Amino acid sequence: MRLVATAFEQAGFPTVVVGTLRSPLAGLPRVLITRYERGQNFGAPGDGAEHIAIAREALGLFDATEPVLINHTSN
Repeated sequence: MRLVATAFEQAGFPTVVVGTLRSPLAGLPRVLITRYERGQNFGAPGDGAEHIAIAREALGLFDATEPVLINHTSN
């Protein structure tokens, strides 16, 4: 994911990465860390409310003017 995000950023396309592990994503411009298992970055299957909450929070990171790495805060 890091290579893809870096390539897009270098080409002028902003990215937001939603992940579960902080260390491999540190240094990318916009990162949202969730508390779920790898492969379920947006939450448990069928939990539409949580999926939407994470997506909204991630999309909000596009407004960041400085690099940001935050933890998802909702349930």
